[in-house]
Amino acid sequence: MMETTPRPLLPGSVASQLAALLDGHYRGFAVVDLETTSLSAEDGRILEVGVVLLSPSFTIEGTWNQLLNPGAGHDVGPTHIHHITEADVADAPTFAQIAGTLTELLQDRILIAHSSRFDSSFLQAAFTQTEFWPWPGLSQAPALCTLTEAKHFIQTPSRALTACCEFLGIPLKHHHRALHDADATALLAAAYLQIAGFNYVMPWSGEADTSSSLPASDLLSRLPESWAKTLRQVS
Repeated sequence: MMETTPRPLLPGSVASQLAALLDGHYRGFAVVDLETTSLSAEDGRILEVGVVLLSPSFTIEGTWNQLLNPGAGHDVGPTHIHHITEADVADAPTFAQIAGTLTELLQDRILIAHSSRFDSSFLQAAFTQTEFWPWPGLSQAPALCTLTEAKHFIQTPSRALTACCEFLGIPLKHHHRALHDADATALLAAAYLQIAGFNYVMPWSGEADTSSSLPASDLLSRLPESWAKTLRQVS
């Protein structure tokens, strides 16, 4: 894991509410992004994994990034999208070789992803080919999706990661590289929680002052039902 200086992503009033909800039940959150050889987990393979680890109060604890060799019979797919070449992964480990490390990173953490269904389907498909499956820690892991609930928080014609980040002024360099996208997704999730925690009218039009020190509201009552349900289950 790449160590990083702890970086809080939420103001104290919202962070404390979030930490109280987890209250020792989970180690925190794992923001995950994958680059893959195709859009289908049935025949595609994972090419790159990016993980940002967050504490229960949404402070960045560390990051992890790994290119993967998709294995015999699988090419890298659309290089024009993810910019990963055959040469990049020729000497990279396979998913099976890093599965143990990834298990340790994700264990007892709530998954966050921009399209959690997509990332979870690829992770489960990959883990089923390893000694670590069945793994209830993944198959039953709670997850928060920043894509499906974007409309609850912001007004933007597209729910793509680039569009959501642009709307909120979140920097996103090297889109479609796993760690860059995972970092942007962490900031996006933090923005959603801050919008909810400061009781702004949602979806946010972009006119609210996010630097305001308004008192935080009850997070669960301000979150979309899928997020509130997930956080109720872990509290």
